[in-house]
Amino acid sequence: MRKVESVLRLAFDSSAPHISNLDTVRTLILDTAAQAASIDDAIASLENRLPDAEVTLRTDIRILINAIRHALREGKMPR
Repeated sequence: MRKVESVLRLAFDSSAPHISNLDTVRTLILDTAAQAASIDDAIASLENRLPDAEVTLRTDIRILINAIRHALREGKMPR
């Protein structure tokens, strides 16, 4: 498993209790992990999806992005 995918999955696991659209976000993580070369690329890709997403999904994406950033600040995930 690539580092980007591993980090995204860890962030998803920690934020899943707060996410409403679990299946959609899980698919989004897989797509993002396949295309992103780094964690920063993954965050940018997720942020780019915000304008087109419906309100609940936008909130879910923000929760996921915050979980990624929090884990990076806490040193739980390698950048």
